[in-house]
Amino acid sequence: MPTAKANWAIGIAVQCVTWFLSSLVTVFLLPFLVVFWPWSVVTDYTGTVKKKKRTSSKGWLASRGLGKSHFVQLKDVSIHYIENGSTSRPLMLCLHGFPEFWYSWRHQLKEFASTHRVVAVDMRGYGDSDKPNGRDAYKMDRLVDDD
Repeated sequence: MPTAKANWAIGIAVQCVTWFLSSLVTVFLLPFLVVFWPWSVVTDYTGTVKKKKRTSSKGWLASRGLGKSHFVQLKDVSIHYIENGSTSRPLMLCLHGFPEFWYSWRHQLKEFASTHRVVAVDMRGYGDSDKPNGRDAYKMDRLVDDD
């Protein structure tokens, strides 16, 4: 059974750790909140799109049997996709989830190319596709309107 002195020492240790952690939060988080949060509130990034440079060819894809890299221009963004297999075969469309990109389908691109035309898409904001700024660019109605 702990003694009164042990309980007192534990209480002091808990208070010291609490003080230390609150000091860290104050030193590191408060400047962020004071400076950067108001900046993000007054700055309007909507309507801007981060465009990728399209200079590099992805020749290494074909050498590994993953297919060819393509881009399709939609209304406001350019979407990147990898295609493998003959266009005369049935289409197999691979759409990734959060936080992946087309490369998560690399094994399927190789495996099903002999029987299907396999297309793995980089969704809006991922991989080599354009990354529009602002939360509104990623709302569900905008995502399903990418056609």
